[in-house]
Amino acid sequence: MPQKKTPPSAPTARSSKSALLEAANQAVADNKSRPAPGPRPAPRRTALRGLLGALLVGSGATLVAQPAWLVGPTLPSETPAIRAATATMALVAVVSQLQTYQSANGHPPATLRDVGVADSAIAYRPLADGDFELSMRAGDSVVSVRATDSLKTRIGDAIRTLQGRTAR
Repeated sequence: MPQKKTPPSAPTARSSKSALLEAANQAVADNKSRPAPGPRPAPRRTALRGLLGALLVGSGATLVAQPAWLVGPTLPSETPAIRAATATMALVAVVSQLQTYQSANGHPPATLRDVGVADSAIAYRPLADGDFELSMRAGDSVVSVRATDSLKTRIGDAIRTLQGRTAR
């Protein structure tokens, strides 16, 4: 007659702990018996980081050096005549605004802001009988224009001077 097999009994808490301890001790022993790993090859990222670092340093040096191909040619310095002609053109434009205001209101404005001029480099001085004078520094000199001046002559001279700047 065949013998009946009894089902295996459930492991007790003590036996499962012992089995875990034995497995852990075996893993530690296996780890100690392995030879120490040799040096690992450097990852490819190091080469990429080095290349990006060199590129960054090179770009920074180029920006500091400011070569002509990057920043463009330097502009020639303005001569005193060019500065005076530029100031004259700016003053003539403001004279036009002041004359327009005066013809519309019958009197000159109290300040340049009344006609919309915010350039603090231009000085305005009202004179007697509705006349006025504008002045502006142009380098080492001061350019002045009065309402009674012949503006056509002043504009013509300034334009010729400014046109001569491009002929050089």
